[in-house]
Amino acid sequence: MFQPPFDQDQEALSEINITPMVDVMLVLCLIFLVTAPLVQQAIPLDLPHAAAQPLPSKAETVSLSLTSKGETLWNETPVSAAALAGRLADLARHAPAPTVLLRADAKTPYDMVARLLAEVQKSGLSQVALITQPSEP
Repeated sequence: MFQPPFDQDQEALSEINITPMVDVMLVLCLIFLVTAPLVQQAIPLDLPHAAAQPLPSKAETVSLSLTSKGETLWNETPVSAAALAGRLADLARHAPAPTVLLRADAKTPYDMVARLLAEVQKSGLSQVALITQPSEP
């Protein structure tokens, strides 16, 4: 008489035993932890000696502030429009390109901010950062 592969009373084993795999992985981890420091030995090299120029110093940063009344501040000191153009031109001549940090009052009209940005760009400075307040969560 033909019997099915398993009786109705017997249930198929539906769980996979992963304990041996975990044991093997833990042993491999221990082996790698023990052998890794041994592999990382320094290679003895006789490096050549050379004279090099020192790295350029960090670029200067200048803070430009624009009040809601249209007053421009250079590092918290008021400056006129004519003096601002001269200072920006002098700043553009520095070897490492300086960064201009631009702060504008929230009530400042956009055209005033755009004019100040155009003046900075006209002087030859390209690194400009607009400073804002972080929004509250």
